[in-house]
Amino acid sequence: MPPHAAYNKGPAVSHDFTEWLSGGSWDPRLGSVPAGRFADAGLAAIKFVGIRPLRFIKQVVTMIFSANSPSFAERNPALVNFALDRGTTGLPT
Repeated sequence: MPPHAAYNKGPAVSHDFTEWLSGGSWDPRLGSVPAGRFADAGLAAIKFVGIRPLRFIKQVVTMIFSANSPSFAERNPALVNFALDRGTTGLPT
């Protein structure tokens, strides 16, 4: 279970990706995300409420590092700096 600081405050709702895209089981009371206007193209617009976007992006970048080999970090030192340095606020090019 992620720490409370990772915005683990509400209930988790699990959906199959294709089910989510079709919007078939979306219930606004559960806080899940409805299918966006891009659903037909396989894309979705998501609105996050109550999070700090920079922290979220840094966590996503960290997860990308964990899903790749160590050489990915070696080839992307600016991205490593972005994820590790609290003072860095912009994604590298």
